[in-house]
Amino acid sequence: MLSAAAATVPLILATIHTVGKHAGDHLTIQDCVDNAEEGDTCKIGPGIWREEVVTSKGITIEGEGPDVTKMYGTKSVPDNWKLWKGSIYSQDLTGEFQYRTQQVFVDDVFISEARWPNADLSDMLNVTKSWKEAAYGTTYGQITDPDLSKTNVDWNGAIATINPDKRVLTFTRTVWDYNKTAGTFNYSLPLPGEKPRDLKTYIGTRYFLSGILAALDSPGEWFLDETTWRLYVWMPDGKPPGNRVSMKVNDLCVSGKQTSLNKPISVKSLSMFSCTFTLLNCTGCLANNISLTYPSYTRRIEFLEVPVPGPMPNITMIQGDGNTISTVSLIHSNHGGMLTIGSNNTITDVLVISTDWLGTLDFPPIQIGFGPSNCGKGVDDDEHNDIRAMRTNLSHCGHWLGGKPDPLTQVMGTGNVIRHVTVTGFGNSGIVTTQLSCEVSYAHISMGGMIGCDHAGIHADNLPAPCMYQANSTNCTKAIHHNVVHDCREKCIRGDDASLNISAHHNVVFNCGTPYRDPRCGGSASGLVLKGDYHLSYYNTIFNVSTRRPCHGDFVPFTGMGPPPPSCDNPGKPACSPMNKHSTFLDIAAAVIYTAGGPPMNESVKFSGGFYHGQLDSMQLEDPENFNFAPKKTSPMYMTGISHGSVPAGNIGAIQPGEPEWRAGCFSFPGC
Repeated sequence: MLSAAAATVPLILATIHTVGKHAGDHLTIQDCVDNAEEGDTCKIGPGIWREEVVTSKGITIEGEGPDVTKMYGTKSVPDNWKLWKGSIYSQDLTGEFQYRTQQVFVDDVFISEARWPNADLSDMLNVTKSWKEAAYGTTYGQITDPDLSKTNVDWNGAIATINPDKRVLTFTRTVWDYNKTAGTFNYSLPLPGEKPRDLKTYIGTRYFLSGILAALDSPGEWFLDETTWRLYVWMPDGKPPGNRVSMKVNDLCVSGKQTSLNKPISVKSLSMFSCTFTLLNCTGCLANNISLTYPSYTRRIEFLEVPVPGPMPNITMIQGDGNTISTVSLIHSNHGGMLTIGSNNTITDVLVISTDWLGTLDFPPIQIGFGPSNCGKGVDDDEHNDIRAMRTNLSHCGHWLGGKPDPLTQVMGTGNVIRHVTVTGFGNSGIVTTQLSCEVSYAHISMGGMIGCDHAGIHADNLPAPCMYQANSTNCTKAIHHNVVHDCREKCIRGDDASLNISAHHNVVFNCGTPYRDPRCGGSASGLVLKGDYHLSYYNTIFNVSTRRPCHGDFVPFTGMGPPPPSCDNPGKPACSPMNKHSTFLDIAAAVIYTAGGPPMNESVKFSGGFYHGQLDSMQLEDPENFNFAPKKTSPMYMTGISHGSVPAGNIGAIQPGEPEWRAGCFSFPGC
């Protein structure tokens, strides 16, 4: 029974405010947010809403569904066009159209910035169409390509987007000292993370050029002169633009920063076109039932520019602890997809298509586990740490953390989960995690590494939170299980240097480096790669992996000397411990097992048995073309596995008798 005192406490009920065109509705979402109290809901009606909503209140912003409530980051360019030359029209932009992040659409369809080589939306992840390969003679700081001379364009002042040499990272630089006769141009150094080598050529360097009017030579292109703010457009159909052209004027449709400890921010049931959301300082925040199309775009990778780095591009992000991104689709982003920063965050039922057209490890489709950082602290002469020192962004840092992690002052994200996601079509690595505790499960990853090199479909990154610096018995335990990863141009699943405590099981991995392997890449094509130590890998089916180079194999557990785990006797030296000395592997179907960098497998690693070394045909799987990877009863994998500890005897490979059927990927969208 309530006391009299308790009975007098007023009950505060949350209010639902409406945004729309009816009497009593708020006319804008921002007006609703400004008048809402903590815990209230702004219910947005049908239609297109072109505004940038900013909130510091713990409220819910909710539409009537992604097909009904639509937020746009674009506005229509006025019909003030004048014919400039041929089929190219131009006009001077004013006001909000003088925006830093330029992106142009015709009838809400992306058209490309004027560039060489020409490329439309369908070409962006086709490396042979959207990039040029530099010729022999290319060096650190200079591109050589005889085809430049054939363009009859003075490329001085253009933007060069360069994916150099080993092609892990991509940079943008301004072209100078262009020599038409020699087919060369120079660009400013350094490239952070790259070191000049005594080579006559940077083998495999790729690039494309943009940012000058002379590159506007094809229908479906545009150019913006930022000195005069004059926009030039060649319409895809060659007709006058009229009112059909729109431009991005907002990067963020919803920008929130939680200030209440018990009232999180929620964004639900709407779509965003050419904009996205960023929620900071969150605990329990939610992004649910959202469709993102062209959410993020950047013309230059400014944070790696020299001599003064510029800002980070905006990205779909929630920063904080205990947050959720669920039932979200994200399609067409030329840099990153989505990012959670902090601990105990969950990304689930997500579809990500066509991201990281720039082909750089800095911009994966999904990344988790990174945390607030004292960016720039602890920088030393190591090339990896030098580049991390430049990857700063105001109050938060994602994959771009600065310097070597300091276990005393730096809080890294742990306990993060990615589950039931589909990621397809990306330029470098797919899902990127730190090496601290996390789970990646029931993910379907495909068509990866289409531009860059030395990448993986699922990648436990060795920086900026390597377990060699911050490990204990729990915070480096990772689970990578029940995933299907295939058709990635190099590695499919990778635990990188100094990884610890990866439990990799029930994964189906195939077509890694085959048929898409890039012969110019310096890295190796592999199915499942495990560096570091203390791993447990079992119940995996791996087949059809390129073996055309050393270090290739279906299953590659490194056994040579590597970066130290925390138990290393001399952690100051980078190569003081044999990798996988304490790891255990069993019940894996893999045609080629290669213990890279060390002694044969049985001399160093605990291969407990139950391995099948056959190719796909001899595996006798039920119906691999339709993703039924169970072994037939006549298969040599059927019921020939062994038990070890908590792992019971069963089949060799990912599909086990008596276990529930499982399916990888999202489930709420076409394309899952």
